[in-house]
Amino acid sequence: STNQQIIARIGTRLHNDKGQLVHLAPDPDKLHLFSSSTEERLVV
Repeated sequence: STNQQIIARIGTRLHNDKGQLVHLAPDPDKLHLFSSSTEERLVV
């Protein structure tokens, strides 16, 4: 497996503790992907 970082902004209705496992179902129309080497946004 590879080591990948995901940063997610979630609504305030969810109250999760730091380190708690959460399941994400991203909306493809609202995803912003960035290159780990250039840090530039990827256009897909």
